[in-house]
Amino acid sequence: FLQLTDMGATVCVAATEQGTSCCVELDVQGVMPGFVKVEPSQKAKRTPTVSKVEEALNNLAFEKAVKPPEELLVAGQMGRSESEPEVETDPDKAKQAANSLARCDWILPPDGKLTVLMFGMTGAGKSSAGNCLAGFNAFEVSDSTASVTNLDSIMRYEAEDQSLIVLDTIGLGDTEIDQDKVVASIRDMAVSAVDGVDVLLFVMKNARLTDDAIARLIYCIEYLWGDECLLNLYVVITNAPRYLSNPEDGKAWIEKQLDNWRFAYIYKLVGHNPNRFIFIDNPDLESGEPNVAERQLASRSALMQALVQHPRDVIPPWTSARMQEVQQRTQEQRAELKKKEEEVKSLEEKVVKAKARKKRPSKREMPQRQESKQSSAGRTGSKSQKAKESETAPDDVAQEAEAEQALSKAKKQKKEAEKALRLALDKVRQDPTFKHEAAKEAQDASIRFTRQYKNAEEPKDAEGKPAGPVQACKRMIASFVPKLPKRLSLRSSVPDSKPGSLPNKTSAAAPSSAGLEKSVDGIFAQILATFKGVAAEEVFKRIDTLGRGKVSPTSFRRFLLEAAPGISNQQVGALWRRVDKNCDGILSLAE
Repeated sequence: FLQLTDMGATVCVAATEQGTSCCVELDVQGVMPGFVKVEPSQKAKRTPTVSKVEEALNNLAFEKAVKPPEELLVAGQMGRSESEPEVETDPDKAKQAANSLARCDWILPPDGKLTVLMFGMTGAGKSSAGNCLAGFNAFEVSDSTASVTNLDSIMRYEAEDQSLIVLDTIGLGDTEIDQDKVVASIRDMAVSAVDGVDVLLFVMKNARLTDDAIARLIYCIEYLWGDECLLNLYVVITNAPRYLSNPEDGKAWIEKQLDNWRFAYIYKLVGHNPNRFIFIDNPDLESGEPNVAERQLASRSALMQALVQHPRDVIPPWTSARMQEVQQRTQEQRAELKKKEEEVKSLEEKVVKAKARKKRPSKREMPQRQESKQSSAGRTGSKSQKAKESETAPDDVAQEAEAEQALSKAKKQKKEAEKALRLALDKVRQDPTFKHEAAKEAQDASIRFTRQYKNAEEPKDAEGKPAGPVQACKRMIASFVPKLPKRLSLRSSVPDSKPGSLPNKTSAAAPSSAGLEKSVDGIFAQILATFKGVAAEEVFKRIDTLGRGKVSPTSFRRFLLEAAPGISNQQVGALWRRVDKNCDGILSLAE
């Protein structure tokens, strides 16, 4: 909470609370839209005006490289030393290193449930990246760990404050991938990310990029998941301490890699934007390496910064067909859980207010306290006055006890609702019809992939060397064949790729990124025609309603809905990706 004394109100910049009224959507970088909350005694008097809010926000002094406000830093940041001791193999030292990860400046709002899916080849560093996000070795522990759920093809971690969910894929990056692993991935991903995936992290090591890695990427993105997930895609480069500490060197490294067709393909997937690459140096906390705590903290900060700045307001979560099916099948349990979560939040607020009332002196005591402060220490009756001021009204104590009792009951009911949802999800996962649909979805993707590459010829470069993924894709097909229909027609249902170029999926079975970009071109032209002759500065002022010199995702979305009625969520997200080139989650006038 940020206390705005000149307004006589409290602004919640971490999450939307029950009983609050939206005065104006105030976006503070790194947190959710702010909501102005007025005390009951003030509601009849006044509501904070927009001008007051503007003045308050201006005092926050937005920096060019925006960081979360100091008020949002975790308690562990207090008293932090500038240098970290070297970590040895001592378990206590390892524990200290893990605790140091909690000091990351970039903080996700509680209960936001930002869902992250990591995928990549085995050995690329997915588990290490997941541990870095979690703040401890969550993905290298036993099945009994409460914070991690293990399924056939997914490991799922959820933060205690429900700010973050991390999914680590198992099987899709194996050297010997087969159809059964693909089916398990579709099924387990659907029940692990019912509300969709906000951020996709393709994890690759800072080493030679193999054809097999690109073949997996082509299969997942173009055939299994579809192009809709591209707006949510980022690339994580592990074992890259140099580029983590020097981002400019990282961008120069990216430019050099573009001569490699493998890397050029990945670069194209993220919209030719180097700022959608995240460099990390992720040593094991228990490795005993020098400065392990400091290096892990820097890596976690880089990852968390990307997650905090990810524009959820304009880029919808990627949701597969099976995820949508799970949503429908568990609608009742999910609604009940949401209801209980809201009840717990409301009661937690009541408990806080009750405790505050108990500590605060009554109105009758206020003048007496003021008089007591002004009087000399030796005035008679001062001791009895102090005792009187410290007294607590019986009603306040009763209200606090009642609120705490109701909160305890609500938390138990919330746990019961969570259990009911888990049972419902497991029932869907084991349902024969759901399994059949997942198998059909995997088979359709593999058939289209097989038809594309089974008889394809490998493109060559100027020196006659292979310049494409065909051979690696054929190796994948060999692992699919035993589970595919025996009389599979290899007559391709998609046009053959031009020699020397990477094939693009144009099948109607999944959305086309080319079609999305074409529609966005049309909307872009429409907006330009609408504001023809109007200076860019004037248009920017219309979007930047608070005059901060920055445009938030919420303001951008509102502007697009007014300028281009009927625009879809995917089109809004694609336009944002075109404009927010530095991926900092806000737009400047230059952008």
